[in-house]
This record gives sequence, C-alpha cells and structure tokens, in this order.
Amino acid sequence: EEFVIVLPETTGPGAYAVAEKLRAAIEAHLFPLGHPSASLGLATCGEADTIDPEGFIAMADQALYEAKRSGRNCVRVWEPDLSSLPRQTDVGA
Repeated sequence: EEFVIVLPETTGPGAYAVAEKLRAAIEAHLFPLGHPSASLGLATCGEADTIDPEGFIAMADQALYEAKRSGRNCVRVWEPDLSSLPRQTDVGA
C-alpha cells in the first residue's frame, strides 16, 4: 500500500527523522507472518517554493520507487536527478 504523510512546518532533516522512525517502528513490529519492511520516499519544499500538490506527490513517489530499487526497507529523498528515472509503472510500457 502507499500512503502520503504531510508534515507542515517541518524541516527536511526533521521530515527525514520522522520517516526513519516510522520505517524502524514498522520493521520492529512482529506480525504473525514475521517482520514487515517499509520503503519510504521523501520530498521537501521551502517556504518560497511553489509546487502543485500533484507534482509534489510525484516527487515523493519517484523517491519511493528509488527506495524500492535500492533494496527496500529504507528512506530515499527526492533529488532532481531522480526525475529522469522511469517510475516502476512506466517500466516495460
């Protein structure tokens, strides 16, 4: 499943810390079928940035798929060079 979490008035390092704590908490939880993992994509913007919500979610989504390509169970931050990478849904299309 995919979820969006918005952290207004949170710095990039603060958002990363929240994402990492969430990832670690999910990993540490023992379910009947074992330990789950979580791949998280993070996108941040500053006060002066004007990004439409759909574009902002697309940036986080690209970082998410980079986390999945990197072996899963990690946090990846969107960077401009990720925008040229195909999304998982685009591969083989």
